[in-house]
Amino acid sequence: MTDTFAKIKPQTTSSRPSFSRLFDRFLKRAFDICAAVLGLICLAPFFVLIAVLIKRESRGPVYYRGRRAGQHGKEFLILKFLTMYERPGSYRCSKGLPCVAPRTLRGEVPEGGTIG
Repeated sequence: MTDTFAKIKPQTTSSRPSFSRLFDRFLKRAFDICAAVLGLICLAPFFVLIAVLIKRESRGPVYYRGRRAGQHGKEFLILKFLTMYERPGSYRCSKGLPCVAPRTLRGEVPEGGTIG
């Protein structure tokens, strides 16, 4: 039995990825980009409708633009719909802390929990 294991050579890992691994990564990346573009095209009419409804109900911008930290600390820009607002009765205060209004979605009951 020990003779069998003695004949097996350990696999060595190369510091350079093989061509097939690079090609697989390229194909995955290309598929991800194509799927994202197709998804954006299919959802574009809904995005326009949401933007019109937000603009009709509130003054100010429709989108929130912010910076986020991505993989390895690399910053990227995020674009979100501004669907949250403050209500006069939604302030909660804790002892020793200033009052903070939770950001709630339109139509959401603040006691039911907040999102965002």
